[in-house]
Amino acid sequence: MNPAKRSFLITLCLMLSIGLLHAPQVYAETVAVIDSGVNPDHADLAGKIVPGVDLVDGDNNPFDETPEQHGTTVSRIIASVHGQNRIMPIRVLDAGGFSPEAIVIGGVNIATSSDPRVINLSLGSPTNTYSQALTVAMQNSARAGKLLIVAAGNGGQANPAFPGSLASLFGGLAIAVGALNRSGSISDYSNRAGNSQNFYVVAPGYSNFSSYIGTSFAAPYVSGTAAAILDQNPRLSAQQVAEII
Repeated sequence: MNPAKRSFLITLCLMLSIGLLHAPQVYAETVAVIDSGVNPDHADLAGKIVPGVDLVDGDNNPFDETPEQHGTTVSRIIASVHGQNRIMPIRVLDAGGFSPEAIVIGGVNIATSSDPRVINLSLGSPTNTYSQALTVAMQNSARAGKLLIVAAGNGGQANPAFPGSLASLFGGLAIAVGALNRSGSISDYSNRAGNSQNFYVVAPGYSNFSSYIGTSFAAPYVSGTAAAILDQNPRLSAQQVAEII
């Protein structure tokens, strides 16, 4: 993505998130958040959570048990970008923020077979290890018309970490997201675009909701923006939304 388009997305994300863009609100778009679950009692998320699933505990109560409230913060960012955005929490990360690969794949499969057209993945392989099984699951999701928004990773590397590194493989239906610091420059820790330069954008890697920083918190700005675009233009395909972004 060229710098002009990247700058446009940054501006749009920030305008939406702080309420400077007052678009008419007609529809409600839902984002599937594959993460550590959510605290549904948080005031910022009142009326914004649709039924989800907990693949860690095997029930329908995907409560966020992480100390940093990772999934809850991701969800709050998505909700803050546009008032009509809704969240479908799919819990795959345990209280320590970890998950077996099979559970992540299960989360992707559930999101693929569910209504949300935007899927947020603020997670990645801690060892940047390629997985054919997860690649296939995400490819099936893209083929089903879903838009996959994936954190690029926090290693300061030249390329996005897996699975953000897959962005270039899915015909424009996946976007890797790097992080900006508060000065508006790409953060030192953020993985760069590398081979995914045409499928990579940057967004704020911080929020007013948490002291934590990272590409995990940049991705939901983009997911929230994608949902906002669909809210105003529900006939757009996921690929068209990606092209706008």
